[in-house]
Amino acid sequence: MRKIMLLRAGLLAASLLTVGAPSSASSRNNGANGYADQSLIVAPVGVPSGAVLVPFAGQYHSALVTRSGRIWDVDLANLINESWLLPLDTGYAQLNIHMAQCFGGGFIDELDHGTTLFPGAIPRLSINTAARWDKKSIGVEGADPRNRYSFAWWFEQDAGIANKAMLNAYTTALSNQTYPAAVRAAELPQYFSAPDAQDASLLGSGPDKKVALLFVGDDRDRTAAGIVRNQRHYRDALRMYGTLRNNFGFAAADIRVYYHDGTAPAGAPAGLPIDGAATEANFNAFFAAPPQPIAGGNDEIFIWTSDHGALRFALAGQVQLLPDAGVQLARLDFQLTPEYLTALNTTDFDPQLFGLPRLDIATLNNPGNAPVSVLLNGHALGVARLAGDGFDLDPAWLSSSNTLSFQTSGGGSVVVGDLSLSFVAPNEIGPVPEPASAWLLGPGLLLVFSFAGRRGR
Repeated sequence: MRKIMLLRAGLLAASLLTVGAPSSASSRNNGANGYADQSLIVAPVGVPSGAVLVPFAGQYHSALVTRSGRIWDVDLANLINESWLLPLDTGYAQLNIHMAQCFGGGFIDELDHGTTLFPGAIPRLSINTAARWDKKSIGVEGADPRNRYSFAWWFEQDAGIANKAMLNAYTTALSNQTYPAAVRAAELPQYFSAPDAQDASLLGSGPDKKVALLFVGDDRDRTAAGIVRNQRHYRDALRMYGTLRNNFGFAAADIRVYYHDGTAPAGAPAGLPIDGAATEANFNAFFAAPPQPIAGGNDEIFIWTSDHGALRFALAGQVQLLPDAGVQLARLDFQLTPEYLTALNTTDFDPQLFGLPRLDIATLNNPGNAPVSVLLNGHALGVARLAGDGFDLDPAWLSSSNTLSFQTSGGGSVVVGDLSLSFVAPNEIGPVPEPASAWLLGPGLLLVFSFAGRRGR
């Protein structure tokens, strides 16, 4: 069944059926074992007050955090189509994507099913992600900073050990000795390819040009000592850059590295040539003007991303406020999945870092510019007057069943809709159980370590 996806403006004008929560099992190829398709988790929305103009439905979306905004799952699929597949699909031989950020699995369904603008799967693609669409990925700092699945996948790809095909690298990373089972169960890494033949693709095997993007949107954590820049994202990017250069034949000029604000964190080792800040504009520029033109059908593209990740629940539809006890009123009833609430349930949100969870209003037709009071589960969020208004909210105000209310005493026909509840994954700090581990560095070399870790992106 072809799903209807959000446009960049966040509009969805369809009424979809409710589907149960995804399996907790890690996915494999093309949904054969049921990769958790974010697009199927669609929540019905009740409208006990007001006149429905466009039917409401609730749907989840994942994003990559940049220094200047968000790259949503729909955006990435549209960028690939606009840049390399239209007007004729002659662009590349293989496109491989690795995502280390929280909620990265939510990017898969748009690459599989397509978007409203560009229906259909992205061809000659493989993507593996550290976390399911509703899960945080896990990292550690300290003596050996790294993101857990991302490190295990790099370890399996490093040609000093074995240059593995995409599906094989994913499956063996899941059982890698550096990747504890408890962490794997918390992250639930995901994999998808189209077509099946892409499972066998190897990094560096493109017969013509090879280009790569390494992108880390934000490397900051909130800690007891305040907001600090971490080391794990940088070390992972440095390892990946070295492997692309030394083992897979990528030229330095053909790798774009956009990192945080354009600088490395204090104390980081040298070796990662940063080309600029990890902004939305620089991310888009890689697609519009890659290091070498992508054409001829023989080129290889590799995209590697890491940061905190973001998640939103979109309430798409429109309702008109109607007279009710002397005011104009509309109410929306909706439910949130336990997984969304679990990801949201933390005390580590910090307005100085990524801000609190937020409600944004994309549609507000308010001819009289009347103040429209907005309440969430009885908590007053503030007064809206214009489309684009939004409000920070306390995550404790959200629950499995929720009610949004809009009311005004002003005149005129007021219409509100196309709402989103979004947040950037906060840092969740605490020990991660891990026994003493050992992993092979090379012939005859063995490193043994044991430490507690840092959880969350």
